[in-house]
Amino acid sequence: MDRCLERIQDILNLVGDEADPKQREAEFAHEWLSYWAQAATGSYRAASEALLVTPPPAETTALATCLVPSRDKQQAKLLVGADHSALRAWREALGKPKADIADAGALFVALARPPIGAPKTLEQVRELLSESPSALESIEHYLQRPEPAPFWVVMAVRDADPQMVAALELAPNPPAGVRTPHQRDQKRRLREWHKVAAHAWRVRVQSIERADPAWVHGRGFDAEAIALRGKRVTLIGCGSLGGLVAQALAHAGIGHLTLVDPEILEAANLGRHVLDATVLGQAKAPALASRLRAQLPHLDVHAIPHRVQDATTMTALEKADLVICTAADWPAERFLMEAMARREIPLLLSWAEPHALAGHSAVDTTGGRQLEPLFDRDGLAIRRKTAWPETEWALPGCSASHQPGTFNRLQHVAGLVVEHAIDVLLQAASPDEHRMWLGDSGTLTRLGGHWIDPPPSHTRASVIALPLPHAS
Repeated sequence: MDRCLERIQDILNLVGDEADPKQREAEFAHEWLSYWAQAATGSYRAASEALLVTPPPAETTALATCLVPSRDKQQAKLLVGADHSALRAWREALGKPKADIADAGALFVALARPPIGAPKTLEQVRELLSESPSALESIEHYLQRPEPAPFWVVMAVRDADPQMVAALELAPNPPAGVRTPHQRDQKRRLREWHKVAAHAWRVRVQSIERADPAWVHGRGFDAEAIALRGKRVTLIGCGSLGGLVAQALAHAGIGHLTLVDPEILEAANLGRHVLDATVLGQAKAPALASRLRAQLPHLDVHAIPHRVQDATTMTALEKADLVICTAADWPAERFLMEAMARREIPLLLSWAEPHALAGHSAVDTTGGRQLEPLFDRDGLAIRRKTAWPETEWALPGCSASHQPGTFNRLQHVAGLVVEHAIDVLLQAASPDEHRMWLGDSGTLTRLGGHWIDPPPSHTRASVIALPLPHAS
């Protein structure tokens, strides 16, 4: 309460007759979006929520628009951006793949300084943009169109960090008795329209929000997320661990993700998987890709519902900056070690021990041959950390076995894998190493297991990093 009252007093001191004009201007410049937001409410509130989905490539850029009606017929979404593919991705994620994309309809302008107060007339808009001749020319061109239509001006302050955006809508508003021209009797109505055109536009402050990748992944402050935007990762295995890893990679900011898995989602997977019952019986890789696109429309994600050994997968491996395998499938892992060693592309193998009380992430930045000594000839990990009674978790009807692992502990293992992957992608000289996550000793004992090499006493959970073993 004290802070609120002090803030109110500061503002009141700026509006008195004896207030310092420069201090007042600095206050309004710092808070310009707050004051604009007030003007965007009430009767002038837009019928659509506007999202700037791609950053403009220049300080003055013509933007495409797409109006997507909402499913509940409430407030629609107006998508604005410089990239048609991004608009299409957002349009499809919002469930309206047939909504029209207009090549024009908005203009982005970078302002030299924050404006004080919002313009209310067309002349005030021209004055606000007077330092940008190209912006004025674009607006004048649009205003002279034979069929006037609403036009948006999206603005940001040049060199501001972070770059916030605001918007104005210029909408046709002819005086009574003057109709906007259309195909019938167009010439006469066009003459009538141009007689009043300078005064026939209504200016409204509108609400707009940045929705580009840099803003979504850290509101423009996360340099790592921005760097990850250009990285390509191929993930082998979209099971309980792979699904968590894929989702975390996408939310970390990876721009290009390829998912490889030939299996379908079964009922027994639901308790440990990020996917839900609506996609039961569907291939995991395409279903997971669709889910990630819905969460992050800017994500470039592809699905390959085949085995990693199939020829269709090789292109995805060759284009990757990093290949991650969470399949825990020895034939696939051996194949990857050979394939990545020939291409010298970093390979990260990850797996969880029973009940996910220990998790592993091992990387060879030059391929995969250095990973071979981590396993015996049958593919069993040599550096196991937990031991269990001689119990086989056999699945009914086949010779396969099940390795229990709860969803909450698998998230710890997925976090280990994703942090390791980010280190490899962004760290110039990332070491080839084997990292292990060890869970809670009390939980391990309760479930009937024990540590092979106990961690220090009183340790609830820990991460260990070791160099890769040398081949014997």
